Amino acid sequence: MIDITKLTAEKLEEIRQRYRPTLAPKCHICGVEMTIQRMSASRITYGCAGAIYDETGCHYAEGRSLADDHYAESRITVVDVSDPDVLAMVEALEKAQTKADVYDMLRDDYGLREKGVGLADFVDWQANRIAELESRTVKLPEPEQWDITQVLLCKKKVVAAIRDADIKVEAE
Repeated sequence: MIDITKLTAEKLEEIRQRYRPTLAPKCHICGVEMTIQRMSASRITYGCAGAIYDETGCHYAEGRSLADDHYAESRITVVDVSDPDVLAMVEALEKAQTKADVYDMLRDDYGLREKGVGLADFVDWQANRIAELESRTVKLPEPEQWDITQVLLCKKKVVAAIRDADIKVEAE
């Protein structure tokens, strides 16, 4: 069993390439992109039909006809193992790894990794820190040498704004 947390970027790219949708191949004879001639389960048969599609409709290139020798010689069958679910899981894993890297960086910044604080504990610590900051109480300083009527009016507005922000104001 592979530990998915240890997958490197190169391995994820390899998985992405393996399960990406198959592109229509080019004809090995003339270099034109081939079209799907038949599909069954994961097998796709491509062939170079020589058909040209434009505003006037469908017509064949000069010297070509339906099911000619060029068509017969150009046919190839490809096994399509593309899987959008695998690609979605690779993308989700990369996002999760990016988030884990950010958490590790934050744990290092706060010195929590050395203390053995895991990811779940770090999230709890963050929630507690947020609660602590939100529950703080501030005391507004009393300005001196100001016109008292303007100060009181200003102080009332400031206190109202602080209370509206759910910050407790210590009574004098």
